[in-house]
Amino acid sequence: MLKNYDEFPAVMGVSDLQQILPLSRAGIYNLVNSNGFPVVRVGKRFLVPKAGLIAWLEQNTPNIGGSDA
Repeated sequence: MLKNYDEFPAVMGVSDLQQILPLSRAGIYNLVNSNGFPVVRVGKRFLVPKAGLIAWLEQNTPNIGGSDA
C-alpha cells in the first residue's frame, strides 16, 4: 500500500486506487461512481488525477496530514 503522496502515480486507475485506499475493487467502483469524487471517465476506464485525489482525501478525511493533539 502506498503511504506517501509522492509515491502516487500522476493519474490513477482502479488498480492504482486499490493500492492506496483500503477498499475492495467493488468499493473502489462505488467510490468512482459517487458524486464529488474527482474522476474522469475515458471510454470504460475511470482515471483519477493525483491532485484531485489528494484534495478529495484532505477534504473528506479527518485529521489527514495534521496532528491529533
